[in-house]
Amino acid sequence: MPNSMKHITEIDTGFMVRKCVNGRKYQAFFGNTRHGGRDQARAAAMQARDELINTLAKNRTLRTYNPKNVTGLAGISWYCKPNQHRNGAVIHQFRAQAPSGSLRALTANFSVQKHGLWGAYCLAVAWRMEHASPYLEERPDPARTFGHFMQHYLAVVEKTKPGRLHDELTTRLDNLGEDPGTTGCILNMRSSFGMHVKLPSLAA
Repeated sequence: MPNSMKHITEIDTGFMVRKCVNGRKYQAFFGNTRHGGRDQARAAAMQARDELINTLAKNRTLRTYNPKNVTGLAGISWYCKPNQHRNGAVIHQFRAQAPSGSLRALTANFSVQKHGLWGAYCLAVAWRMEHASPYLEERPDPARTFGHFMQHYLAVVEKTKPGRLHDELTTRLDNLGEDPGTTGCILNMRSSFGMHVKLPSLAA
């Protein structure tokens, strides 16, 4: 449930709206006396907060590439872990996120078990482009960033102990070759598993 008081702080005499974006602080005060009471001041603060968020969302620019993110892209995450609520069945997916112009960001999950590593990754990238295209600094190249992701993926496979999680990781790696959309470059990544290789870099 979204927090209706996000970016709003109540003080003795009213409500303060504060939000910091890229080091710049936006703030405004809504006094109880000036607005005719506490409830009216809070309502005015909430309206001003919503308008501020909408304005900032329209004017913002989102990064496309993020070398610090394991997927190589800003707004797209990956995880593979046991689900303790389903007898340890492995959840394996990419999650894409995009601004919505409101308090809650838009999100969508893409199952690796259903679509494969490459397929789920491309779907996440396509969804991110569709929903965040007005704000992206440039269109992402999934073939370029998938190489960055695979560096992390292979390292995780090598560090994971034998078991259900390891089996899931290696199965999806093996299945890369079954996806007709998988490019030759990505197939080479798969075949190089277990060997020292140089994969595509975001700096290229």
